[in-house]
Amino acid sequence: MALSASNYKQMMSLFANDGKVHSPLYGAIRPSDFYTSLFEDTAQSVLTPIHFFENSDNHSGALYFKYHWTMENGNEVEFSCVDIFHFNPSYLITRLDIIYDTYHTRPKWDTMKVGNRSKQ
Repeated sequence: MALSASNYKQMMSLFANDGKVHSPLYGAIRPSDFYTSLFEDTAQSVLTPIHFFENSDNHSGALYFKYHWTMENGNEVEFSCVDIFHFNPSYLITRLDIIYDTYHTRPKWDTMKVGNRSKQ
């Protein structure tokens, strides 16, 4: 998968030019900015797909998966996640809504971000 491989070019090929990502940690952001930040913040990520749900209109769907994230500073978290995809008629992603509980993730992410600011 492009996400596990941190393949920026491949990830961008999935999105429409006006695409948006809505992330619990990074906010509402352009895909290019989201994946640049995510890949900079990631040492390793492992996704374990559980189920894909497709809407009958073929223009939306959801992926339920487990995500094991090793942050660039070595912090590790694992959580269940649902990504909801909205597609244009060319099946490029126009909106990606990322849904998961950040209770355990946010403190480790905040620690990493504070550490990164102190290195600058």
